[in-house]
Parts: sequence; C-alpha cells; structure tokens
Amino acid sequence: MGLIKAQDGYTIHPHWHSRDENLIVLSGTFLMGIGDNFDEHALQAVPAGGYIFTPANVHHFCKTKGETVWEIFGEGPFTYTAVPQRN
Repeated sequence: MGLIKAQDGYTIHPHWHSRDENLIVLSGTFLMGIGDNFDEHALQAVPAGGYIFTPANVHHFCKTKGETVWEIFGEGPFTYTAVPQRN
C-alpha cells in the first residue's frame, strides 16, 4: 500500500480499517495505542525493524517519535475510517 514518512510528533487520530493492517517501521519510532480516544499514556513504542499487525475493525491511534518512515501493506481495498471523538 505504500511508504509513509512523517516528522517528529506526527499524530494519527483514532481510526479503523476494513482490512487487516500490516506495518513495518523502517526508521524512527512508531507509537501506537488501541481505543476510541487518543491517550498518550496508552502508546506503545515500536522501533525501527519492528512489525505491527492490527486486525480489521480495531480502533487505534498513532504518533511518531523522531522522523519516522513506515510501510503499510495488506489485502485491498483498504479503507481508513475516523472514530468520532467524544467531548
């Protein structure tokens, strides 16, 4: 599906995908948490060389530490659906 490069502190708000997601961290540190609301304390660090598997329909959120490059791959079509945020 592609390579993504992001600057330090780049945030991806809670979302889910219609298909399983496979992610390999190529450089930097990718932080990921599970849930409907972004929570810094729930983030788990995955360093360069790490792999993340996220099953379809699992709500998750992400952030980068340092300039980070990752690759996402899996079976398509692959959708991104934002989780509505509660106040």
